[in-house]
Amino acid sequence: MRFSAAIVLVAGVLAAAVPNACLSPSDADSLVKVYRDLIAAYDPAVADKYLADNFIEYSDSINILAGMPLGSPTFPSKDVFKQVQSVNPPFPLAVEKVTGVACNTISLIWSGAFGQAAKSVRGITVITAAKKDGAKGCWKISRLDVEFNSIAWLEDEGGSYQLPPRPTA
Repeated sequence: MRFSAAIVLVAGVLAAAVPNACLSPSDADSLVKVYRDLIAAYDPAVADKYLADNFIEYSDSINILAGMPLGSPTFPSKDVFKQVQSVNPPFPLAVEKVTGVACNTISLIWSGAFGQAAKSVRGITVITAAKKDGAKGCWKISRLDVEFNSIAWLEDEGGSYQLPPRPTA
């Protein structure tokens, strides 16, 4: 019993020593809107304000389309992300739902259609956030993990593909 009481006491002290160490619901909502805006209506001032200096993004969906090695960082830095987003056309990203918030991560499902084929592209994004300068309520996006239907995206950009032949029975 004493051991359990000691654990509870230590946990309480640690929680008090790190106030607001996890995203509040309003913080999570704000970062989801920031993410949507970074993709749908890019503004470098928003990127400067809400992307952490050590920002990184991974997306094998983008990597395969860009001819980059799978598993490698898609945007290895905030500056690279900003350079690419500044020349990308806006993508009408609509957040369908936030599927989970756990301390400093947010998972969401999004969709959108654009370009020649206007096929709906549906994707999943996991946002990892970090406190901005340790300030209360100030969060920045430190990492994005993004995956989506890259064939629909390719068609929306005017590309095409050919399915492999089906095996015969």
